[in-house]
Amino acid sequence: MSQDTSTFILGAVIFVVLIPVIYVVARVITMIGDAGSAHLLAPLAPAIGGTVDRNQPCIRGRYQGRDVRVSFTPGQSVGSGDSATAINAFYVEVLDLPGRQDWRIKFHLSGLLGQGPKQLTIEVQDKALGERLEQSEVLSAVAAVSTPTQPYVTVAYEARQKTLTYTDDMTPRQIPSRAQFTAQLELVARLAEVNDRVNP
Repeated sequence: MSQDTSTFILGAVIFVVLIPVIYVVARVITMIGDAGSAHLLAPLAPAIGGTVDRNQPCIRGRYQGRDVRVSFTPGQSVGSGDSATAINAFYVEVLDLPGRQDWRIKFHLSGLLGQGPKQLTIEVQDKALGERLEQSEVLSAVAAVSTPTQPYVTVAYEARQKTLTYTDDMTPRQIPSRAQFTAQLELVARLAEVNDRVNP
């Protein structure tokens, strides 16, 4: 057997042995991270009568008669290109929420060259839906609760998925206090009610 063949066989054996080991180590690290995330979320579960799903990790429960899922992603990338940055994103989703059209509420930079304060704007395809959303005073409701740290989408309704997602930046924390969480839940309930009314 030539030296090249021996080297190839040894390399192949090492590769075959290392791949499962690397996979197992990665899975263990992921499981430890998921367990830590589930532990952080657990104190919020009673507010939605929820249970912690350790596989996701997230909390699933109900609030004001609606199915809700709560999760978080530290260091979530927002923005694009040179303006991309990261936030400690905390999500509250309302599931199975019917509606005809997508809509979003987003923080954007105002003023000359984006030097002004961050402001909220409604993004929709249908102008009439945008007007109905504006008249419902959702912008002031979101501004009262959401943190304008960076330009990011703070509310997104996706008609195909029937999901309304509220995102808030918890930086430097990872999850909100119980008082903050209560305010976020109240906001999400109001946004879901507005969607029912203006986007049937």
